[in-house]
Amino acid sequence: MTTKTGLPIAVFFSLIAVFLFNQLLAIAKPADPAQVGFNSNTPFQYESIWNGVSNNALDDLRQPDSPPVLLSTFPISGATNVPATSLILATFSEPVTVTNFEIRYFNFERQVPGTYRAEGNSLIFTPTDPMPYNTAFSVILWHIADLNGNPFEGEPIFGDTDNYLWEFITEEEPIPLPQISLDQADYLVDEGGEQLDVTLALTETSAMTVSVDVATVAGSASEADYVPVADTIIFPAGTLTQALTIDIVDDHIDEPDETFELTLSNPQNATLGTPSAATVTIIDNDAPPTLSFSAANYRVGEAAGETPITLTLSAVSGFAISADYFSDDVTAIAGEDYTAAAGTLNILAGRQTAVFTVAIINDTNDEPDETFNLTLTNLNHAALGNPASAVVTILDDDVPAPPEISFEAADYTGIEEERIVNAVVTLSAPGSGNVSVAFNTIAGSATAEDFVAQSGVLSFTGGVMSQTISVELLDDDVDEPDETFSIVLSNAQNAVLVEPMTATVTIQDNDKPGNITVLINETDADQTGYDRLMLNTQGALAPQQGNPDDTAEYVELYDGGAGNTPLNGLAVIFYDGSNNASYAAFDLDGFSTDANGYFVLGNAAVSQARLVFADNLLQDGEDAVALYWDNASSFPNGTPVTTTNLIDAIVYETDNDPDSGLTVLLNPGQLVVDEWVHLPPAPENRTINSMPAANSLQRCPNGSGGLRNTSSYLPASPTPGGENSCPPRNLLHTPAFSVYLPLILR
Repeated sequence: MTTKTGLPIAVFFSLIAVFLFNQLLAIAKPADPAQVGFNSNTPFQYESIWNGVSNNALDDLRQPDSPPVLLSTFPISGATNVPATSLILATFSEPVTVTNFEIRYFNFERQVPGTYRAEGNSLIFTPTDPMPYNTAFSVILWHIADLNGNPFEGEPIFGDTDNYLWEFITEEEPIPLPQISLDQADYLVDEGGEQLDVTLALTETSAMTVSVDVATVAGSASEADYVPVADTIIFPAGTLTQALTIDIVDDHIDEPDETFELTLSNPQNATLGTPSAATVTIIDNDAPPTLSFSAANYRVGEAAGETPITLTLSAVSGFAISADYFSDDVTAIAGEDYTAAAGTLNILAGRQTAVFTVAIINDTNDEPDETFNLTLTNLNHAALGNPASAVVTILDDDVPAPPEISFEAADYTGIEEERIVNAVVTLSAPGSGNVSVAFNTIAGSATAEDFVAQSGVLSFTGGVMSQTISVELLDDDVDEPDETFSIVLSNAQNAVLVEPMTATVTIQDNDKPGNITVLINETDADQTGYDRLMLNTQGALAPQQGNPDDTAEYVELYDGGAGNTPLNGLAVIFYDGSNNASYAAFDLDGFSTDANGYFVLGNAAVSQARLVFADNLLQDGEDAVALYWDNASSFPNGTPVTTTNLIDAIVYETDNDPDSGLTVLLNPGQLVVDEWVHLPPAPENRTINSMPAANSLQRCPNGSGGLRNTSSYLPASPTPGGENSCPPRNLLHTPAFSVYLPLILR
């Protein structure tokens, strides 16, 4: 006879008897399940069959002639919602053996595959695979006996009292989450298409609201080529797809195809599918610019020595452009009247003009004016424009000698707010006939945003000996370094071009920085000092151990806490005190302070550094770090120390006499900062940490002292990208400092 569950009636009553037996005999503590991999976070507790029995009673249970007693099971008998990956555990009063450890289900028709082992007083069954969900299981221990052969004594199970059985039910199967992905792993978009349409899709609809973060990441395409995206896409319940549009910028510049990345992250109520990231390629749609000579005819005096030849692009390009040029004789003979010209001219991406020169040979022969040709060939990333060739006429300067024509000065200065600069062109003597000269402006660091380009012809008639070229300046209200452009003379008629035939015009900026002041707040140039020092009875420092590398050097800038201050137009310069000249320079264009007002440049090991320089670059003193409104290109290595466009500086030394050559960077009366702290005498053989190896120089309080002032600097524990730690100043000059020192030196 069987029950409705399919169990034999004898087994059914045996199970009831075991349950009652377990309840009545709960008098002893079980073995600690943590010893076999269970912990306090396990949601299913083991069943204690013996609970509260005295130590003497437990000793009685362990007597050699006593049968083993079951103390606990995991899961407990009758447990529900048991994780499908659980281990099965039975703990006895002493080590036992069994002939088999089985877990069966579906009315004992199926068996859970796995292995069991004895560990202390416990038997542990490990399933090979997760057990089926929402299923009733029966655990059967067959023929239990202790190591002396004493059999377990329980209610009869399958006819034997040395068997034991208990039951449990596993958890419900979890509902799988849908996957979310992009519709493509690679997107192509035409630059003139204006936008990219992207579809985000779920593998199936969800009853819950699903969301995912989407963001663009710049690659060879910068954020000037597309409108960045950083957003959260929401899928309302029941929605399968969502659309995303990315705007593409048509910049009208011929350039290579460029890419950026589109990524998915942080899915909610879903998991990331494939692809969860994509590469977007912007296909350039712009034709290459044309390249041509700036004039079809150039005229140069025989005595000029050389003539500049300007090549001009019809538009700037994103490619570096190159072209070969060569000369060939007409009436002028190479080697006699001029030096044969042949070479490759390169125009950097973003530039529109380039100049090469042809050397002119000044002979003493009175002869007609002579000519030679210049031709362009082998253009890369540009097409031939008009004129694609030019004729150079060498004006004979022998009897009668034509007047010389040149700029009155090689350099001119204009103030941005005055909006005009005048350059004077002069004749050396009155000419015979009409004397004229062509001129044109060439951008340098000053561009079309800074001045109005000019070109034309100056005429000298009726005894006129000078003419003025007036160039309009544009007041752009941008605080920036002084910038330059050039004015070039060419094609002189009835006159000879002589130096200076090119004038450099410097535009003095009239704009001041805004209300936000950026200063040097903290530096750390030295981790190579002594790791530990020994103070003798005279207070002298004796080295104990050195550190071979400086890998945590940095310079911290601070904007007073304003945060997110653009650093465009700023440059940080490192000066060497041995020759009072620069040895490194860094442009800060494109950077800004963080939300708390800090910006750090330093070694790769300094995690806060957003501009990384090489290890061991920042030298120990005496040296200086300076901040300028200028470009790093103005400070090639070996540039003498200067205060032009200087904003702030710190001059530091390592216990040497100050070098007055660097102190010009500081305000009058400000001192060189000593990287070492001179300590008071201490007991003999007292070991302390040294200051320079573990501390930075920092303004205390944070950001205090003012530009080009060093009076507020103190050594303290490094805090790159954060508020300075600033030890109390009185501790640096009292006996208490010997106690405080180890704290600030770590």
